[in-house]
Amino acid sequence: RAAREAGAASVLIANFTWSAIYGHLLETEQPDAGLAGRARRVIERMQAEYDMGDLLLVPGLDVPLRACRERCDIPLIARRGQRRRDELARELGLDPTRPILLVYLGTEGRRGVDWEAVAAMRIAGGPPQLVGYRAPEGAAGLILPLPTGMHHADATASVDAVITKPGYSTAAECLAGGTPVLFTPRPQFAEGTAIERALVEAGIGLCIPEADFLAGEWQPWVDRVLALGRAANPTDGSGGRVAAETILSFAR
Repeated sequence: RAAREAGAASVLIANFTWSAIYGHLLETEQPDAGLAGRARRVIERMQAEYDMGDLLLVPGLDVPLRACRERCDIPLIARRGQRRRDELARELGLDPTRPILLVYLGTEGRRGVDWEAVAAMRIAGGPPQLVGYRAPEGAAGLILPLPTGMHHADATASVDAVITKPGYSTAAECLAGGTPVLFTPRPQFAEGTAIERALVEAGIGLCIPEADFLAGEWQPWVDRVLALGRAANPTDGSGGRVAAETILSFAR
C-alpha cells in the first residue's frame, strides 16, 4: 500500500500472507459471530493491501495465498552451511563417533517437556549429545550451547539430526543440507502443514506425537530419524540469489 501511494513498484517475498494465516484461524477457531465479523473485515483490508503489490516471489513451503499482479515461484531461500562437526565436538567435549543432535524449540523454549526422561535416553551406547542455541527451561546442562560464532546453518550441517518445531528457516536449512529432522506437530499453524509435507517428501522428516514429545519419550523416534540418514540429493536452496536477480530484472 505504501509503495502504491508513493507511485513505486513493489515486490513481496513470502510463503504465506497474514490474510491467509488469519483466515485459517478464523475457520479453525470458530469465534463468536461478533468477533468473526470484525475479523473478516480486518482480513479483507489486509487482502486488499496485498493485492496492491506488483510482483510476488514464493520461495516454497507455501500455503495457498493471493497477492500482487504477478507471481513467480523460486527455490527455497536457505543457506547451505559448512560441515564443522569435528570443531563442534572438540569445543563442547563431545564424542564425534556418536550422534550429535541439535535441539531448537523456538526463542521461548518449550515448557512441559520431561527433560529427566530425555536425559535418560541411550543413543548409540551412551547418553544423548544435545546442542542448541540456548537451553529451554529445565534443560540446562543437558542441551549444550553452540560455540560462539558458529552460524546456525553450519550447526545444522554439522549434526546428525535436528529436533525442532517446523519453521521455515530451520526446515529450509535442513532441506538444503539434507539433515534429518524430528519435528513436533503444529496443527494451529497453517504454514506448518506445508513445511511438514516438504520434510517428509524429501525423505528427511519424521513427526513425533505431542504426547511422546512432552513425556520425553524421544528414544524410539530419535532412533528412527537417525536411521533416515542424510539426503543424497538435498533440495535446491538458491532462492536468495534467484530472488535478487529477479528483483534487479524487475526494477530495470
